[in-house]
Amino acid sequence: MTYLLHTYGCQMNVRDSEMLAALLEANGLTPARGEDDTDLILINTCAVRGKAEDKAIGKARLLCVEKRKRPLLVGFAGCMAQRLGPELFKRVPLLDFAFGTRAAANLPQLLQRLRAGETRILCAMNFNDDQSGAWRQRFRHKSF
Repeated sequence: MTYLLHTYGCQMNVRDSEMLAALLEANGLTPARGEDDTDLILINTCAVRGKAEDKAIGKARLLCVEKRKRPLLVGFAGCMAQRLGPELFKRVPLLDFAFGTRAAANLPQLLQRLRAGETRILCAMNFNDDQSGAWRQRFRHKSF
């Protein structure tokens, strides 16, 4: 399975995207060359900057139109997903999944659920909240 990350927002989002990429690759996914040859597109965005939110929502809507032509998973990551929660699925009805920053460690499990046929999955907190932030700890010293 291939993946592509789109990052909007602050420098922390860029760093979080690097860690998400490392997590995806540690779980067997490979980076795609572009949107046309990927199985999963993950949008990571900031809740602080309104323009970043608007761009991310617009991009997600365009990507979800692409889902009508081919199999493609589209998801949201980051503080915007955490802040908007279920509202995100109202704004982007064909969105497959969303998870907040504190739930990033659950990405492999979310992908398993999607492969099993679930859709519209929202995970704002870590399944095991004792581990919240653990994914950052795991990749903190890794150089990208």
